[in-house]
Amino acid sequence: MVFLSLQYLSGAVWCAGIRRIPEALMSVLPIAAVLMLGLFFGRGWDLPRRGPGAAALPAAKALYLGAPFFFGRMALFVVVWSVFALLMRRTSVRQDDDPAPRHHAGAWCATAAAFAVVFAISFSLASFDWIMTLDPQWTSTIFAVYLFAACWRRGSRRSR
Repeated sequence: MVFLSLQYLSGAVWCAGIRRIPEALMSVLPIAAVLMLGLFFGRGWDLPRRGPGAAALPAAKALYLGAPFFFGRMALFVVVWSVFALLMRRTSVRQDDDPAPRHHAGAWCATAAAFAVVFAISFSLASFDWIMTLDPQWTSTIFAVYLFAACWRRGSRRSR
């Protein structure tokens, strides 16, 4: 979805021939949601540091990393990403049926711009959450921003 959003926001027309590949990859998001349920039910085995023998955390951090709030945020991220994937796919299919420029300029660009902002925030929060589950005692105020920036740096390095 990030790839498609960037292509539409930058006005690249060369991606029209390969856009079905990223669109097919977007269809995996509902499967990811089901797999996330496995993480929820297996959290005692998968995240032993948060079990009964775990070190005491401050109350706010314990609430933030608690299973209901943590998995609620993860579900919210997957649902929001899935909604954007559905909107992008629907707009792409409309564009196939009617090649008028209004489909590209209007709905696609608005959806792509909204997704870019939502992804920047949600990816930063999600990556921070996923790392924090591995070591709840660890903390950082810049880590999420660093990871988000690293996504673009690694991607641009590969394309050279």
